[in-house]
Amino acid sequence: MYSLISGSWKQVPLSEGARPVEVLASTYRLDDGRVYEIDRDGIWIRFRSWAPGDTGFRTLASLPAPWQAFDRTWLVTSTNGDLIVASTGRHSSVLARWTVSLEGSLKFAGLRFLSEEILAAPGARNLGITYSVPEEGDKGAIARFLAFEDMKLRPRGWEPESEPEHLGIH
Repeated sequence: MYSLISGSWKQVPLSEGARPVEVLASTYRLDDGRVYEIDRDGIWIRFRSWAPGDTGFRTLASLPAPWQAFDRTWLVTSTNGDLIVASTGRHSSVLARWTVSLEGSLKFAGLRFLSEEILAAPGARNLGITYSVPEEGDKGAIARFLAFEDMKLRPRGWEPESEPEHLGIH
């Protein structure tokens, strides 16, 4: 872990079974001082969190098999503290949103499928997500906006399986 105050790196010991395996994406959430990650461990993709003082990452949810189909994944924090997962492949993508309550409970808020590739990490504000996609004719990229109110799908087979003992993450 890098300390901005001291300007140095510090090794943080983590218990063997609670270490990341293959981190696909991660972000820091200022509101609760936690690091969140999307981690692949064999056939499982897990949504996990860690904070200084924890002995390891805690699994908050497991993402079902369809999430394995994507080439790239990003995890970003919105300006209001929501956690956004963007996963993309050559011709399709999915954007998903989790909210975090004041008590620290994580809740899946829905997702949206896209029939195009996302080119770079999205930006998330308090009302929605801005993301870039290829412009027609491969002329470059264009930005698109997706409002959170349009991300309420909860399709069977795509909804994360929550780990109830870890949903209150404080």
